[in-house]
Amino acid sequence: MVLTDTHCHLNFDHYQADLDAVLDRSRAAGLQRILVPGIDLDSSREILSLIDKDGMLYAAVGVHPNSGTSWNQEALDRIREFAGHPRVTAIGEIGLDYYRDSCPRDLQKDILEQQLGLALDLNLPVILHVRNKSE
Repeated sequence: MVLTDTHCHLNFDHYQADLDAVLDRSRAAGLQRILVPGIDLDSSREILSLIDKDGMLYAAVGVHPNSGTSWNQEALDRIREFAGHPRVTAIGEIGLDYYRDSCPRDLQKDILEQQLGLALDLNLPVILHVRNKSE
């Protein structure tokens, strides 16, 4: 059995002061893998550097619906490029968030469809974030 945390944003600032200690405690508790999902292109890029530093870390790369206004023509190409890293195991965190509505709903849907298509092309699972989706 492999104990895995499938969603932990270890790249967020509040982990940086004691990240090594967090990883040590995780190992001591029996955790063997941690999946760190991206929320935009910058965080996905940062996560690739992070996972290169510790073999228990894996990545998902993608654009979260609350970061959708950062989407541009080259975003899908960058995500595809990032997904070529050997320890990228999913596309994510992607989805629809109608609670915060930080990005227009039509754009959220378009971004989600593009990233789902990429996941299909690459035969990768997705990490979905869906909040207050009623339609």
